[in-house]
Amino acid sequence: TNDERLILNDNNKDNVTLPAEVLNGVTDFTISFKVAFKSFHLAGDNPTNTVVSAWGSALDGIWIDYNKSLNAWRFTINGETVSVTWPVVVESNTYCLFFSRTEDSAKIILDAENIFTFPINTTPLSISNLVIGHHASCTDGCFQVKQCMNGKLENLAFWNRGLNADEIDLGCHIPIAWFSSQTTPC
Repeated sequence: TNDERLILNDNNKDNVTLPAEVLNGVTDFTISFKVAFKSFHLAGDNPTNTVVSAWGSALDGIWIDYNKSLNAWRFTINGETVSVTWPVVVESNTYCLFFSRTEDSAKIILDAENIFTFPINTTPLSISNLVIGHHASCTDGCFQVKQCMNGKLENLAFWNRGLNADEIDLGCHIPIAWFSSQTTPC
């Protein structure tokens, strides 16, 4: 760490692993963060800019990433993927994102505006691995180049419930701490 920042020196393999218990077994939850991408992956096999990757024995957990080639945020939960096209995500601009599941409904909130709501299964999450900043491609945690996040991540938080509009608005307007990748893209 350096000045309250985590610096990932090798984006081909560096990431942050959190305790799986943060999400394991939950049904209702919210994941939130602010992100500013330093650069985007545009080539290679399935180029993504992964922020959150959580999985169990069958890679059926949660993935949150941005695919610049498609101009789409992608959210996967228990095998169901939703892509939400966003007109322009620009390098170095900060975006505030909330992903929330309450009962059988999931919401994607970007910059305090609900941009997409969709029906979702209510199966509790079965999570044994939780990684920030890289997409896992197999159950034992292997990673592919061009599927990591290169940028800054702020205010990463997990709740075991959906948040209300006031909480979301507050989360998008008060900075707390930065986690940063200051190196070349993976």
